[in-house]
Amino acid sequence: MLKRHQLLQNKLRQFGFITQNAALLNQLEMMERIVPTDISVLITGESGTGKNILAEYIHKNSPRKNNNFITLDVGCLSPQIIESELFGHVKGSFTSAVSDHKGAFERAQNGTIFLDEITELDLNLQKKLLRVLEDKVIRRLGGEREIRLDLRIITATNKDIRQLVKSGKFRQDLYYRLNETTVHLPPLRERPEDIGPICQFFLDIYNKQYAKKISSVSTAAMSLMQDYSWPGNIRELRNVIKSATALSKREVLWIEDLNIFSKSTADTNPQFNGIKPLDTLEKEYLLYALKIFDGNKTKTAQALDISRPRLQRILERHKIAE
Repeated sequence: MLKRHQLLQNKLRQFGFITQNAALLNQLEMMERIVPTDISVLITGESGTGKNILAEYIHKNSPRKNNNFITLDVGCLSPQIIESELFGHVKGSFTSAVSDHKGAFERAQNGTIFLDEITELDLNLQKKLLRVLEDKVIRRLGGEREIRLDLRIITATNKDIRQLVKSGKFRQDLYYRLNETTVHLPPLRERPEDIGPICQFFLDIYNKQYAKKISSVSTAAMSLMQDYSWPGNIRELRNVIKSATALSKREVLWIEDLNIFSKSTADTNPQFNGIKPLDTLEKEYLLYALKIFDGNKTKTAQALDISRPRLQRILERHKIAE
């Protein structure tokens, strides 16, 4: 078992996916059995846990590895654009269609398509996607020619998709079709043993990028990092190490080098503040979440498990500028 885990860890590391968590490695060992097949894979987990990296790993280790790996982030597109991006369109099919356009399915022909945040599709598009998966045929918007597909589909979500099925917000038949196998990536706060190796992985990258010689993170800083909740998961950890490596003049990173703990950012990190009014804490937490996702309101809303319109209303109430 240990030898198999080590071999798998080495393969995953080449893609930047680092873990020593035994439960996760057992899951990934089972996933390895379906990598050579065309079985659909649903990857679940919070934002920043590495779902896109795992999807690419599956593709690059499959028989389709020499063909296209096409990614489409459904959560970042408006409903008006998603259909065209998925299926493509022909010139003149709508006002702004000034030329023919290949959609993601067509571009992924003979390869793999990865649909991130699949639960953001509305019910109408869910129905159309189910038909595509069953018939393996698409038509561009405004087109009449049928295009037969040969590809693998991988999807991902940071939502509780089973709860969405129960509430009628996600089609049960589509869920079953996408969920031929599932891999769940636990949040970083549930994998404290992974924080050290991931830090070292990013240190190696950014030492080269910034011509630094930072060897490690101090024991005190590592202890605090392992106690921290990491709402942005590995994406947040990467940004913290990148910033610390670029700015630090030491050979070991101390607590004050890590901006999640530094005095300068305490006002945007409620976890390390004293007792404050709830309204103040809500505003600080929103600013903190927006910072993690570089101001992307769609991803911030997803991480907070609220709708984007609701997030916008809260931001307006707190007078947080665009």
